Formats: sequence, structure tokens, C-alpha cells
Amino acid sequence: MSKTATAVQPVTDANLWSEYAIEAHSSLTDQPLRSLKHGDAFAVVNGFGDIEPLQDSAQGLFYCDTRFLSQFEMRLEGKKPLLLGSAMHDNKSALTVELTNPDVLLGKDDKLPKDTIFLTRTTILRDGASYERIGIRNFGSAKRRLRLDFLYAADFHDLFEIRGTRRHRRGTLSSNVIDSKAVRFKYRGLDKIERTTLIQFDPRPVRLASDRAMVEVEIVAHGQTSIFITVLCLESNAQEATQIADYFRAYRETRRERRQLTRRIATLATSNEAFEEVVSRATSDVYTLVTATPHGLYPYAGIPWFNTVFGRDGIITAMLMLWMDPSLAQGVLLTLAATQA
Repeated sequence: MSKTATAVQPVTDANLWSEYAIEAHSSLTDQPLRSLKHGDAFAVVNGFGDIEPLQDSAQGLFYCDTRFLSQFEMRLEGKKPLLLGSAMHDNKSALTVELTNPDVLLGKDDKLPKDTIFLTRTTILRDGASYERIGIRNFGSAKRRLRLDFLYAADFHDLFEIRGTRRHRRGTLSSNVIDSKAVRFKYRGLDKIERTTLIQFDPRPVRLASDRAMVEVEIVAHGQTSIFITVLCLESNAQEATQIADYFRAYRETRRERRQLTRRIATLATSNEAFEEVVSRATSDVYTLVTATPHGLYPYAGIPWFNTVFGRDGIITAMLMLWMDPSLAQGVLLTLAATQA
């Protein structure tokens, strides 16, 4: 009776590597990043509130698994502002970044001393759009006319491509200025879906191109003014907006929505302020990820790389939150039953 010997293949790195593996090329801890989320949209920006066009970076404005904005940087008189601080609002509904000017030579005999101009960038996400208000305040004793430049781009890369997957073919990308205050990027993918990024400015820029805008503002001594920027993410069947969105209404509705989302949850009251702060922060983190789906509320996961349903993570979150908010468990079970059975 003979036996047939079977060769055992040694386990090596090459054996473990597959065509579906994604190689990481960058670290999320290289620089501090801030993230915002609402529904199927999320944004990842640096500490200055900018989106830098760095290779293999998680920065960008994402909607439905696609990056609709891959660059958005602000310059004051051609220089990068100095960072004073950045923080998320208590309920994670908005991000505020505070900046000031470096020493700037405006003319032969005109110098803008450091810390004369104070800038506050407040950004929120709502219904597939980013709303930003840039508050500008002049602490100097003279009237100033200032130039702010905005650099932008949209590459429409999907999340797997951003993570490192190499695409052999891509769709067609175009951009154009559609009126005196708006720029449009269009991308028709290989999936035949047309995606659009619409950037709108208020007030109207003095110069507007497909890759940059120049806005000039005049501020009296100790005065202040604002610039509003709206970025709309649209897909094929969405109706394109033609008017500047109301930043303040979107801000109010987002805060009201966050309050409504948590108004029936169980809460804790203790004598330890530090412990209560930790619980409040954790609650805010969880409800930042909670997304309304056709089947109920679901705690999305994966930011900054993904913003979608993860079955195991959703089940674990629902179990741990059951005592606080049973509606999450209901949403998770109904969503998974409808989509994964």
C-alpha cells in the first residue's frame, strides 16, 4: 500500500498577500486631523481647517464613499495664517479654528503687523454639503483692505483608491466657472454616475478660476466682516442648487437635530465633574457617528477612511448602548436583517 506525499507550502508574506490587499503609505498620527460627519458625508481637515493635497492622505470632503473635494486651502495676503487653536463644539456639530496673521508687507511703506487680523473659521456639514463662515476682525487702528486666496481641487477618488488601490482606468473630469461666484467640478465615472462638486462664495470673488478664487474685503478699524463658502456634493439624480445656502439656518438645524437625537437617552449624574465630562464626550462621539437609515438609526464606523455600516461594530455598539438608548439596537437589527441576510 503506497502513500502519496503532499508537499506543504510554507507560509510567507507573499502567500498572505492577495490582489485585494491595500498597502498603507501614510500615518494618521503624522499630524493632528479634525473630522466632521453628517449622514453619508464626512470631512477630514488639518488643524488650520484646510484640506491639503497630500498623497495618500485622508484629508478631504467625502460623500457616498467618494472624495468630492481633495484640496481647499486659505491664504491671507499670500501667506498661511498662524494657528491659535481649533476645537470641536460640545455636541460635535461644528468645528471652529482660530487664526491670526503673520507679519505681512502690503506695500513699500505699508506693513500689517502680526496679530492685527483675527480669523475664525466655523465649518458644519449638513445634507451632503459643507458650510463655512470665515469671520474676519480687525484689531488695528487703521482701515484695511485685505486679500484672501482660496485654492481648491476635486479628484473624485473613491475610498479604496485613497487607501492605496491602483486604478487602471478612471472616468472623465472637467471643471469650469459657471458664474461670478461659483465653480463646478464634474466627474463621470466608469459606473456611469455623474458626480458634481459646486463651490459657491459670498461675497463675490474679484477673481475666480477653476482652481482658485480671490476675495477682497475692506474692514474699518476695530470692525469685522464675514465670508461664506458653501460646497455642495451632488450625484446624477440630485437637483443642483443655484443659490447660496443659508449658513445660519443650516447651523441652527444641525444643532437642533443633535439635541433631538439625544433627548430621550438615559443620562448619569455624579459628584465627579471629570467623570461626567468623560461620559459627555463619549456620548457626543457616539452620536456623531449615528446615521438615520431607511431602517432606523445606525452607528456608522470607519472614519476617517470609511463612513458606512459595519456589522460587528454596529452590534457591539448597540449592545453597549442598550441601557442608554434602545433605538440604536432596533436600528442595527433592522438594518442588518434587511441588508445582510
